Amino acid sequence: MVATAALARPMRSVTSKRSVTAVSRCATPPRLCSDALCAEAFADEMRRRGLQTALEQLEEDGPSAFKDPTKVVEYVMLNLQHKAQGPGLAEAFRFSCREPGKSSFVSGNALSTRRISWKTAKVVSGYASGPARSLADFEAEIREHYGLLLGCAQWRFAVHHPVTQEPLARSSNDDGRAGDLREYVLLVDETPVSVRLLYDWGAWCYLICSVEVLDSNAAALGIGSPPDPRDEVGGRSL
Repeated sequence: MVATAALARPMRSVTSKRSVTAVSRCATPPRLCSDALCAEAFADEMRRRGLQTALEQLEEDGPSAFKDPTKVVEYVMLNLQHKAQGPGLAEAFRFSCREPGKSSFVSGNALSTRRISWKTAKVVSGYASGPARSLADFEAEIREHYGLLLGCAQWRFAVHHPVTQEPLARSSNDDGRAGDLREYVLLVDETPVSVRLLYDWGAWCYLICSVEVLDSNAAALGIGSPPDPRDEVGGRSL
């Protein structure tokens, strides 16, 4: 019993030292934020911890593997909404479909400085087909046909899953290659807009293929109606 008591005393001392050390090495606790400062504080906290949001990764990496098509749409729309007079159109160009065969299957980099027109693009055998535009021509086309998107007051995904509230994308392929083509419907200042993305097997990423401003009667398009079983949530099957 004496030996047991002797052993117990130093163990309590060691435990105490470890507790003090743990407290002294503890990371700075997260800062609390009010509603008004929440987004800014969250971004600061992410940077402080060396983490990136999905949108920051898109900005840094460009079209590349493991990018959620929903986030591609969100990133491009935010650029058109807030940076239309700056680099926003160039970022939209960056995430638009490339000419067929103009993506490196080794690096994923673009092998052309042109992108397929949003206005006239079609999908043929899994590839985007249509006039290829330079950045200057692409910007002119966007300003002429898609002024609604530039500096819009607000926009949102029009169709959501009734339980998860994640944006729904419809697989709308014409050639039977299910999953290669996704279509989202947005409400841009309450005007329905269709955004179609095609998977680029060279870039390993969904890129915007075509954009169409739809009939202003959202009810006629079935927006708000129960989702079709073929719909997909955030790029994943229901």
